[in-house]
Amino acid sequence: TSANVAQTDLIEIYDPATRSWSSGGHLLITRQNEAATYINDSTIYVVGGLTSDGTTTECEVYNSITNTCRPIASLHQNRHDHMTISLASGNLLVAGGRDGGAGSQYFSECEVYDPVADTWTIIPSMQQARTVGVLAEFPDRTVLAAGGRNTPTSSAPGSELLETSPFTWTSINPMLQSCCLSGHLMLPDARYLMTGGQISGSYGNDIADVITTPTCEWYD
Repeated sequence: TSANVAQTDLIEIYDPATRSWSSGGHLLITRQNEAATYINDSTIYVVGGLTSDGTTTECEVYNSITNTCRPIASLHQNRHDHMTISLASGNLLVAGGRDGGAGSQYFSECEVYDPVADTWTIIPSMQQARTVGVLAEFPDRTVLAAGGRNTPTSSAPGSELLETSPFTWTSINPMLQSCCLSGHLMLPDARYLMTGGQISGSYGNDIADVITTPTCEWYD
């Protein structure tokens, strides 16, 4: 639960030229495990997260020039540990996540935010519930969902691809090693690289039951 966890609303900005951190202001909602997604040269969407009262649907936009936030439309599903990506269309895709602590419900539900209309629209759900997994958009505007966690102790199997016109999820060749909390990177030739990760084990402080992998693989 979030009862014994202290969240913060502080924003900090790192300047690589001076190798220093400076204050970037404050969020409107104190939260953790939210998603912060960069849209353009000044705009960052902060979506969902875990607050002292539990998971939230509330969202806000951070302006990195003025260091201020403003509220936007709320999600349909409260969640944290979800995945987000800025689509080439200019919209924001949010997928998966969970609704609490150790006994969480894990989600496959997905929503798309239209910044012009300031509205969230529920789209078809992923075929697999996922938290802290991967979303990646390729040049043809299909979106890969892979990896992540689907229970408190196991990784989500399989991989899937989202067609965005219309929105449709299709199962594809699965990852060779299901895992969560991996490193991931889009390669210059539109292949997607995933490195390492956690295969199984709890989120708790006791890491005795955690199993990790050195596996590296890429999706073409």
